[in-house]
Amino acid sequence: MEQLLNFTMDAHGGLDRWNEISEIALHASIKGALFNLRGQSGLLDDVKVRIDSKRPATEYSPFTENQRTGVFEPDHVAIHSNGTVIEERFAPRQSFIGRPKMQTWDSLDALYFSGYAIWHYLTAPFLFSFPGISVLEKGNWEEGGEIWKKLVVKFPENIPTHCEEQTYYIDEAGLIRRMDYHVEIVDSSIGVAHYCYDYITVGGIMLPSRRAAYPRLEDGKHDPNIVFVGLDFESIEVS
Repeated sequence: MEQLLNFTMDAHGGLDRWNEISEIALHASIKGALFNLRGQSGLLDDVKVRIDSKRPATEYSPFTENQRTGVFEPDHVAIHSNGTVIEERFAPRQSFIGRPKMQTWDSLDALYFSGYAIWHYLTAPFLFSFPGISVLEKGNWEEGGEIWKKLVVKFPENIPTHCEEQTYYIDEAGLIRRMDYHVEIVDSSIGVAHYCYDYITVGGIMLPSRRAAYPRLEDGKHDPNIVFVGLDFESIEVS
């Protein structure tokens, strides 16, 4: 278990290097069917993103309008305008409980979802070394003529993420090629297969510059015709 995790972290730049990093900043385009269905089409088509590598915290700008910033933390999301909070929500995850599955989102809902999601994506696999997170190697998976090792990761309640248990697929070079999960705040019955593409090295850390999340079929394959969420990153910097 630890052997595969260490191999994976080393392939992404190593835990020692990661521990020297405090922040990741980038320019992103985030779009897809999920945002369209939730009434938030275009919200994150062209944004600057900053995440704290040590704790769950994300900032988007501009957010909803020019001169506004969206700030995510696990227990609080807020939209700022020139340093003043104009909208906010405490305990944002609780607000999703009991909603109809197809209910549209407001901007704070979208901020919570996209805030925890991109923080998780940019901190993996180093995130898996955080206290309370457990990992288990669970066999192999063949895809595209390659053999990927499966790493099952379980997250505690204090780590905001899609769901408690997720599966990561590690290639022969140690890079994450895919992750499987369901999104609790959207619909737990729908499986997602999320792929990582076009890795680049930034400040000694390997990061995928493109991602896409698709519906996961019963046989474990994905439906390439529907992109729930597509992410394209550029101008990535670590500090």
